[in-house]
Parts: sequence; C-alpha cells; structure tokens
Amino acid sequence: MLNNFVKIFLILSVIYSCNQNKILDKFIELEKVTWNSDSLLVFTIFSDESSEKMDFMLRIRYNLNYNYQNLYYNYTLLDSLDTLIHNQLREIILFDEKNGRPIGNGISSVFTLEERIINNIKLKKNNLYKFHIRQMMREDDLKGINSIGLMVNKNN
Repeated sequence: MLNNFVKIFLILSVIYSCNQNKILDKFIELEKVTWNSDSLLVFTIFSDESSEKMDFMLRIRYNLNYNYQNLYYNYTLLDSLDTLIHNQLREIILFDEKNGRPIGNGISSVFTLEERIINNIKLKKNNLYKFHIRQMMREDDLKGINSIGLMVNKNN
C-alpha cells in the first residue's frame, strides 16, 4: 500500500515539474475549419518570471482537405505598450513534396505540426505580451486548417 502511494507521488511530481516550464499552451479553433485572410488570431502571454529565456512553438492542426503543400503566415509579438518585439513572415511545409503525405503527428485525417518560431527570447518580468498571427496565402478563405496553437515554454 505504501509502495503504491510512493509510486503515485513520484509520477505526479514528475508531471508537475514538467508543466512548470510551460507558460502557455493554447489552441484557437477556426470556425468551419477555414482560416480567413482577414482573421487575426491573438494569443495573450503573461510573463511572471524575471530574465527567463522563452521558446515559442507554433502548432498547426490541419486536415487532408487542405489544398496546398505549404502555408505562409506572418506573426508579430508585441509588449503591453504595443511595441514590436518580433515580427516575421514564414513558410511551413505541411505535406511531403515527393509522396504528398502529411507531415506531423495525427490520427485519421487530422494532423498537428509544430515549429519553433522564436528561440531564447527574454521577456520582461510581470509583463503582458500579445502574439498575433495571420495566414498570408493568396486565398481569402483557407480551408482545411482546424486550429492554430501556441506553446510558450521556459528554456532551461
């Protein structure tokens, strides 16, 4: 009995310690599995740690109805005064060029692909940040994108 209690305590301790590095882990679901070009997705991040370096991971959940091999997107990181911290136009490849298979992890017809987009950035203590992202494809209604996620972790 005591042995089982110790095992459960150790497992919970490991899970808790792993989650302490996570600042944000959130997905924004897209209505009708469509990402409109006018749709600006906004994530809010609160930094309560001093001089911690952070990593930002973009997570794209997409399905087999997506019509393209790649996705162009633009992201912006702003502080609480709307001062630009980071801004970049990027491309991510969702389907393998040779065989057309989806890249990333998935079950059935929905896949998730992660990409590190900001590495080792220092955020000010007790500050609020906004992360904006929008699709930059040449299509107003980009079908086949289920949701967009952002994960921010302390980089130890």
